[in-house]
Amino acid sequence: MYKGDKNMADIEKVKQAFNDFEDDKFTNSSDTLKQEIRKDMNTFLKDKLGLKNDPLEVETEEEE
Repeated sequence: MYKGDKNMADIEKVKQAFNDFEDDKFTNSSDTLKQEIRKDMNTFLKDKLGLKNDPLEVETEEEE
């Protein structure tokens, strides 16, 4: 994991997603995990393929 990279998964958000799941907040948990996984996939694909732009659309907190 690349610490400090804004495009990588936020560990605290992932932890919160699991807490939400335990509290039966399944939709919140699912949405958070999808967003964080997409961030990681974007970073991986950009690094491997030499892309400049994100190949997958990821919602940011400002858009919500």
